[in-house]
Amino acid sequence: MCDQSPFSRASIRRLFSIVGVALPLAVASAARGIPAELLLAGGATGGLVVHVGSGNGEATTGLHMNAPFIVLGLDTDAGQVREAREHAAREGKSGTVSFLQFDGQHLPLVDAVVNLLILSADPGPSAAEIARVLAPRGLVVAEQPIPAPRHEALRAVEAVPPGWSAAAKLVPAGTDEWTHYLHGPDGHVMSADTMVGPPYHIRWAATPEHARSHVHLTSVNVMVTACGRLFSIEDVAPTALPEDLPSRWAVVARDAFNGIELWRRPLANWQPYYVKDRNSYPADLHRRLVAGADRVFATLDIHGPVSALDAATGETLTTYERTEQTEDIVHENNLLFLSVNTGEKAKLNRREMAYRHVEPTGKRLMVFDVKDGRLLWEKQDSDTDGLMPTSLAVKGPRLFFQNPEGVVCLDKATGRLLWKSARPSEYFRPGWSSPGLAAFPDVVISADRQSGPSQKLGKDVFAAGGFSTGDLVAFAAETGERLWTAPCAEGCREPTDVFSVEGKLWFGKTLERKTHEYRETHDLLTGKVLSETPAAENWPNVHHHRCYRDKATVNFILAGRTGTEFIDLKTGEVKLHTWLRGSCKFGVMPANGLLYIPPDQCGCYIESKLIGFHALAPRNRDREIRPDTHPLQKGDAFGQTTDTSSETAEDWPAFRHDNARTGRTDTPVAPSPKQRWQVELGGKLTQPVVAHGRAFVAAVDANTLHALDAATGARQWHFVAGGRIDSPPTIANGLAVFGCADGMVYALRCSDGALAWRFRAAPDEHMLVAGGRVESVWPVHSSLLVDDQTVVYVAGRSSYLDGGVRMGTLDLATGKSLLERVFYSRDPKTGDAIRLYEPFPAGKQLATMEMPGIQPDVLSSDGQNVWMRGVTFNRDLEIQPSFPPHLFSSAGFLDDSWWELAYWMYGQHMFSGRAGVAHAVTLYPTARIMVCADNDIYGYQCGYEGIRTPALIASPKTPVIEKIQQKTKSGPRTISRLAHRWSKAVPVQAQGLVLARGTLFLAGPPEIDRAATRELLKTVTTDAYEPPPVLAEATATFLGRNGGLLCAVDAADGSLKSQSTLPAIPVFDGLIAANKRLYVSGIDGVLYCLE
Repeated sequence: MCDQSPFSRASIRRLFSIVGVALPLAVASAARGIPAELLLAGGATGGLVVHVGSGNGEATTGLHMNAPFIVLGLDTDAGQVREAREHAAREGKSGTVSFLQFDGQHLPLVDAVVNLLILSADPGPSAAEIARVLAPRGLVVAEQPIPAPRHEALRAVEAVPPGWSAAAKLVPAGTDEWTHYLHGPDGHVMSADTMVGPPYHIRWAATPEHARSHVHLTSVNVMVTACGRLFSIEDVAPTALPEDLPSRWAVVARDAFNGIELWRRPLANWQPYYVKDRNSYPADLHRRLVAGADRVFATLDIHGPVSALDAATGETLTTYERTEQTEDIVHENNLLFLSVNTGEKAKLNRREMAYRHVEPTGKRLMVFDVKDGRLLWEKQDSDTDGLMPTSLAVKGPRLFFQNPEGVVCLDKATGRLLWKSARPSEYFRPGWSSPGLAAFPDVVISADRQSGPSQKLGKDVFAAGGFSTGDLVAFAAETGERLWTAPCAEGCREPTDVFSVEGKLWFGKTLERKTHEYRETHDLLTGKVLSETPAAENWPNVHHHRCYRDKATVNFILAGRTGTEFIDLKTGEVKLHTWLRGSCKFGVMPANGLLYIPPDQCGCYIESKLIGFHALAPRNRDREIRPDTHPLQKGDAFGQTTDTSSETAEDWPAFRHDNARTGRTDTPVAPSPKQRWQVELGGKLTQPVVAHGRAFVAAVDANTLHALDAATGARQWHFVAGGRIDSPPTIANGLAVFGCADGMVYALRCSDGALAWRFRAAPDEHMLVAGGRVESVWPVHSSLLVDDQTVVYVAGRSSYLDGGVRMGTLDLATGKSLLERVFYSRDPKTGDAIRLYEPFPAGKQLATMEMPGIQPDVLSSDGQNVWMRGVTFNRDLEIQPSFPPHLFSSAGFLDDSWWELAYWMYGQHMFSGRAGVAHAVTLYPTARIMVCADNDIYGYQCGYEGIRTPALIASPKTPVIEKIQQKTKSGPRTISRLAHRWSKAVPVQAQGLVLARGTLFLAGPPEIDRAATRELLKTVTTDAYEPPPVLAEATATFLGRNGGLLCAVDAADGSLKSQSTLPAIPVFDGLIAANKRLYVSGIDGVLYCLE
């Protein structure tokens, strides 16, 4: 489908005509710089650029432009790396341009991640190493020869000036793309990719962390990939307050091999998000995005025409005439096949379509030439009336579709009718339901729901008719002759799954797939059972099947029974990955040798499940972790940092003040403080800490820690690290100690920022792209636990991937490693999941949702226990079988998304599943953000499961349960709920909360009119990217665009002491109190001091 390299001969000539003089000089001296035009001339429009031999960073920093590029410079000289980081910071590009030291041979990157590699060092890495890190179609350029002909993965690029060499990475054999929702134009949900396998490694991570809501429309409608790019239709609105704030939909393009966002196109009006349930989902949403070699086809409005977008830039190339209200797009061999709804726009009720298909509507088939936009033919008659959603399929010379009467076959070139075969189907059905029509060279399979007395329905109160048993019918592709039939069944609110390879066929036979599915192998032509594998003892039978279709490659069926189950098509062996789930209604996508996992919206297995948007790679035994050789580096300030003379009891020396993360201090603060100073630092800031007369705060994405005079705001020093600094340092014994996304732990002298020591907590130097920045596979949260002269760190992303999570202790003064433990939730030999600890005794109903694993977080401690979210460790970092109450968040202390299935609590355990999330609210004090006193908990509650009404609450640490009478439709009933000391409405949505000697300070945006927004969300006919004024104002207010409020509340009774305005709302948890002052890290990149 795509060329092996996106760099054409013409673009290569342009590249070298631009850099032919300047680049050799830059390579030789790194003084004149590499022109920014290098990237665009090479044909790239975004991605990861790596410069080997970056020197002082001037040339490397010049590679970054106002485009979606991130740049990594590598050099063997530590001094040059420090100088390069400072240069990027001075240019305002630190973070988007980062620098690392390496050994000159091993590129510290995961496989297949680099789009453009520039070699300025000689000798440099080997051809094999170059080929390993280049993404397919990636380019390497160098002044010295590249031994491309000696490596099968590289192809030499011609038309380069004398003395220069360039090579492109070939697309590996055995990979496949996924250009349509159902893989390709034939409707067969199976990839030819032979490289996809059970996942062991994270290739890249991106945002968002969570889908917006478990209740309403899923946040990812569809995802496709072609030519090294990944495209999706996504809700790009804030995750927070899904009951109160509107959605905003867009087509988003990412690099398929590193996840860097390339562009996004707003969808002017889209399917209403606020529907009855996530399963109230119109099937046509899946079919409105298709990827081609150099363009993407989409409807940019739910009722709009089809447009062809430039795949590299997102710009509109062509809009096809008379294609308004297109509901199905298929692209094959430069032909575009469209199913267009001919009904009146005013009568196309998208809310009703989400719930159910009521009666057949008129449809028109249109076929266009992609290159020139010509209409080749169209068909609108009784055959196309009621054309079923998602049933268009193209194979060879034929076009197939299904209507309520049967299956229809046309000549794809002319539209001439070839045959029709009876296959009656009810049009009245749930909105998500549609026939499964898959076309093969000789056979067409129609798998659809039954009607009549033989039909069995799964329970589904949110969609018309539920999910159903059905019949699979095989037709001869050439004649339409009915070949054979067999009983089948829809999945959990999804059409029947059908897979075929080499003349063999597997399909879904039981509702919800409660028993081991796909055991029987059928002959595609006859339906005869060829073989049957034994039932797997480990087939999961808890919970319901995922609400999306299963997917397949030629080697595996990727079932979604409970998580992601890999079923080996040859042996029937089942490999469970219960900790891995796709997005509701879409699922997962195997392509490009990777498994793509969009964010999901459920709260199941919340202790362990992988959270976020990821691409995962199969096991690579060649990339074993190399033995540690130099994990500790001593700096100029080593051994000179024990001064504690300026520490005071009113300091705020650690994240949330102390190791227990209480968020309280005994320092008094006046109820109505006035601004004392402000300093603009820029970008997203961490919470500040204050000690030694200094305020320390990090610019997260700029990799920079700042130290300011706490009284005046005067800048004192800054330090640029090798990756994100996601939270503030811990100040102890004259040191500022922090972890970093580059996998390091840093200790700086507080007085001047000089490096005392640096320890590599990551087990190896493997870097990937996460959220548009270069990070270690094993990042370290920046706020570290420091206790009794010992630093405790945790490095990693998941206990199920990349060898697990590493936890260790270091000597504070020297950085010497004292202890390290590895927590890996998989058997090293089989890859099967193992329990790291015995689960919480959750009771019969909720026990099936328990899956003991580890997700890293900022650690907390009471001096005896150490906690990572809900998991308890002793001081020797051994997991304990106890669950003492403590303050924690199931999503982690640093999660600022306000996801509706996560919150903070002071309690023993966060239960999983939507029911579990709601259950914990009845047992423990919970809130969006909390602070702890000796005996009481204070918190701001809002916008999560079980708590929709905002309130500031005070509760005893020891929960008190009360019985109350509640009115219901069936009469009064007695329920249990958590009793509060007091609960008060406040005018602010608290993003920051601190307790300062009896006074609670809350900071955040003003409250919004929730009743008005909820009523409007229930009635709008489409989701507008530019929403109505009421919704737009509510969103702007929540995001802080209308300024902020600061409230002081009496902790004794919740009475309001004072209220004042702030120029900016704080970043989440960005409010602290120290030395009788408040400090606010604003979302505007400004640190404010109030006194």
